[in-house]
Amino acid sequence: MVLLAVDLLVHGRGRRGRGGADRAAGARVACAAARHLRPRRSRTVRRRTRCAGLLDHRGADRGLGSARTVGGLVAGVFVLVVFAGWELRNSAPLLDVRLFARRGLTAGMLTVSSLFFVFFGFIFVFMQYLQFVRGWSPLVSACAAAPVAVGLLPAARLAPYLVERVGVRILCGTGMTLVALAMAGLATAGAETHYWVIALLLWVGGTGMGWGMTPATASITDALPEAEQGVASAMNDVAREVGGALGIAVLGSVLSGGYRSALDLPPGSERIAGAARESVGVATQIGGPVRDAARDAFVSGLGHTFVLAAVIMVVCAVGVVTVLGARRKPVTSPRMSLVGRR
Repeated sequence: MVLLAVDLLVHGRGRRGRGGADRAAGARVACAAARHLRPRRSRTVRRRTRCAGLLDHRGADRGLGSARTVGGLVAGVFVLVVFAGWELRNSAPLLDVRLFARRGLTAGMLTVSSLFFVFFGFIFVFMQYLQFVRGWSPLVSACAAAPVAVGLLPAARLAPYLVERVGVRILCGTGMTLVALAMAGLATAGAETHYWVIALLLWVGGTGMGWGMTPATASITDALPEAEQGVASAMNDVAREVGGALGIAVLGSVLSGGYRSALDLPPGSERIAGAARESVGVATQIGGPVRDAARDAFVSGLGHTFVLAAVIMVVCAVGVVTVLGARRKPVTSPRMSLVGRR
């Protein structure tokens, strides 16, 4: 809302010939508003911040089809439509939505946002699996996820060379397919799955991310001229942050809902049923048959979560390949070539 207000102020006065001064004034207004809009820990504020569609932490209880969730999504789409309409009417828009007609920008943002959607959501749920199901400490769990970096870093380093030979379309599609395969493989993991199997799948997923993110980022920057590289960088950041936030919200909600629906507590545990359904961590601390039931339910929910992540990645990969088209030439910009030669 603050950004929209600043945009109105800047463009409203800019048409009267005071663009430079009004932009500075708009920046001061934004800073002042941000300074005075610090969140307060009151019940009212906490209650109001819970109505953000998929980000509602109680969405798993109500379901994605609940009135509150659907209402939040509809409101979000409405705001986006209003923002796009307003920007189309301005001669100097904050974000020119016509830029999305450029295939490189659209495909790059779809690739980056979907990869971060899956990656952030994966980290959020996978760390819980390692700690609550396998019983590992936070340090050991973090080290167990190292194969992702082992695959990602070399793949990102190799991507500039590969993209000159096979093109952005093939490399991004291949990388996203590898991530989807890794998620599908992790969907079959259980409490007794050998770690070397998990490590191999993590390495495959990290390799796919390295092959997908590097050319996608270059595709975003190459889609805009040199004078608009700030816009390209900002759009790349937006794709990452929005994708990551939605990944945590959506995949976390699916895991929570799957865990609660699959949890079958033994007879005589009615007094602790509420706490066990609310948190898998509490259930595993209780021990005994309650812990075993909680771990089985968590593995079931985790399988559904990773299947969803794999499906989303496949759909996005098809979309990226379609948007880029069969005749898309490889990106051989100076920026990307320099990355490969360092």
